[in-house]
Amino acid sequence: METRTYIVETAFRCFLDEGFDQVSLNNLIARTGLSKGAFYHYFNSKEDLLNEIADRYLLDYIEKNLNQADVSDNKVSFDQQLDSLIKTMFAFQTSMPHLLETTADRKRFFRMLFSVLNQNEKLKQNYIKTREKFLSKFEQMLQTAITNHEISKRIDVQQVAVALYATMRGTMFEWSISEVDEIEPLIHTNIRCIVDILKIGVENE
Repeated sequence: METRTYIVETAFRCFLDEGFDQVSLNNLIARTGLSKGAFYHYFNSKEDLLNEIADRYLLDYIEKNLNQADVSDNKVSFDQQLDSLIKTMFAFQTSMPHLLETTADRKRFFRMLFSVLNQNEKLKQNYIKTREKFLSKFEQMLQTAITNHEISKRIDVQQVAVALYATMRGTMFEWSISEVDEIEPLIHTNIRCIVDILKIGVENE
């Protein structure tokens, strides 16, 4: 395994098992078995490591899938496109099955990200960039659905896109502190509540 990847995966496991705030940089260096010089050749801080973990295993993976997602196809229903976009949010798990082996691991990962998001400016900015791409995809989907008379044309597309994203993020947080195992059914249920409202009255427009 490449040294950089070895350091990242070792840090990832430490952060999950012990908590980001509880792990010191010296702890991480000792855990890797590398000299300080060798370690600092790749990373100067815990924050640098966390940024790479988030980018490598979550944000970059989601962004790649978002770029490939076609949400303007008139032949695909709004419900199908929405299901596909939700799956995109969690497809990152396939990029690191050896690191997120259990539901408990996945929950700890999200709790860690939520807890440090406002403390790490680079991570926050990268998250915002990914969020904007999600909002853009939601807006495209909503516009296509309006054109296809699947949802009401009286909605504010931008506001609804924000509501859909906020529902996904809020459900993720609630799931991460709950006893529930599967998150996708929860998100589908909560998103479905909004979608059902969007469809009210569309047959009379």
